[in-house]
Amino acid sequence: MKHTMPAVAVALTLAAGSCLGQTAQRGKPHAGAVSKAGGIEVYAKLDFDRDRPFKQTGSAKLELEGRPELALDGRSLHVSRLAPEGSFGMTLAAPVAGSKDLKIAFCIRGKGLDSISVNYWDNVKRDNTTPRTNPRLTEDLWLPVILHAEDFRYNGGSAAEPVAAQTDYTSLTFYPGESRKGEGEYWIENFVIYRGDDTAPPGPPMTLRVKPGQDGQVELTWKQPQDNAFPAVYSIYRRVSGQWRKVGETVQTRFVDTVPAVGLYSYRVTAADYENNCSRPALAAPVTVTSAGKEARITDDRVKDRLGYAENVRRIYHLGAGKNRRDVFLFFGGSHTAPWSYHRTLSGCLDRGIPVLEGRAGGDTALARSQIKQVLESARPQFAVIMFGTRDEKDAKSIAAAMRNLSYVIAACVGSGTVPVMATIPPRGHVKQEQAAQRRFNEALIRLCRKQAVPVSYCFEEMMAADLSGAFLDDGVSLSLAGNLLAGAALRKTFDQIYFAIRDTGGLMR
Repeated sequence: MKHTMPAVAVALTLAAGSCLGQTAQRGKPHAGAVSKAGGIEVYAKLDFDRDRPFKQTGSAKLELEGRPELALDGRSLHVSRLAPEGSFGMTLAAPVAGSKDLKIAFCIRGKGLDSISVNYWDNVKRDNTTPRTNPRLTEDLWLPVILHAEDFRYNGGSAAEPVAAQTDYTSLTFYPGESRKGEGEYWIENFVIYRGDDTAPPGPPMTLRVKPGQDGQVELTWKQPQDNAFPAVYSIYRRVSGQWRKVGETVQTRFVDTVPAVGLYSYRVTAADYENNCSRPALAAPVTVTSAGKEARITDDRVKDRLGYAENVRRIYHLGAGKNRRDVFLFFGGSHTAPWSYHRTLSGCLDRGIPVLEGRAGGDTALARSQIKQVLESARPQFAVIMFGTRDEKDAKSIAAAMRNLSYVIAACVGSGTVPVMATIPPRGHVKQEQAAQRRFNEALIRLCRKQAVPVSYCFEEMMAADLSGAFLDDGVSLSLAGNLLAGAALRKTFDQIYFAIRDTGGLMR
């Protein structure tokens, strides 16, 4: 039995080792793939354990880094500053023809940076192409990033106009977005340029080792799979009452679990590639724990939600297999979602995918109900981020009608194999004590989502926990960049739990 996620995704069948194609090394255009298998073409693959073909640009300093906390498995590439002013990046000869289905993926850890981006030179247009939204970084946290070249823009053109399908890419340059002047550094691992889809999962992690620690801790370590796939995320499973229960995720090849009682335990680990396709599990590893620990109490509503919707989300993915566009995110909503900056800012917080905007200025939940099927048929997304309700009345009767409308929207998404992610509506104005109407609406929405077993993005709650003074434009309603970033932070936290559920194959293990 294959341990794949039925609908998520495509596996990444990559060339083994750390390499660049011969054509790419000579710097000529129209490079052939390093490897081809199952519909995947790989043009570059680097893990930095043996080489460092990137060259510094600007005031950058490039070093190979092997300290465990600063590498995933083996060594990473560390990029830091030589001077406090100017850019600091790195460039790579990476000739590839055509932007369609072309992806650039890597794991990155940033410090003192708010974002990361790339320039990919197109010889046809004689211009650099760059993501229309730069991926956001989280301080000192490793993140997988997947950039879609077909969603790039030309630096000299309109931000709304994507690149041409017929490109002649030659060189790729990384450049950071700084949050503190004169500071900033980043680490890169598991870099790959690839194109296409595949259905074969990566191989399992090598030789899982476990040992007991103190206070109920169990330390797990393993080696990255030595096959033709790059893992992006590992899932850790512990056997509980005869069933394999997923207890955590990590991008590194080590993990610490805490068990509540002494006794004999057993663990397994799976690897997921950049497309969220999961491997077979590593062979089970037993360990005897002689001291009890205290498992963390679940306080995050997003985690509680995931425990309720995980099975349903996987089912919806299965329904969408083969008919929806992989890694496409529909942003469908009312007035707050209509500006171009909304979906671009939020998609940057997800660090992956192609966003499609279907914002409706002045739209209410009745309009959402009337248009949802048409929008889904047009976009064919894997995910739909839905935010309607700002324009609805907030009395009890109107809220009940709005929930019926949104229930229809959820059902339409489920029927199309699109996972709906229902966002709570933002506050109205800057005064936190004047949000009773929005709170009533959002409480009803959360109850609906839990009943329907679909995810919630807690936009209202994220914004209410922050300073609202800079979250809106002058009208007190339209979201500013700061407001959109808060909405994006909420969405990212919800998607962390959605992907956790998608990568959970414990139910397939025996």
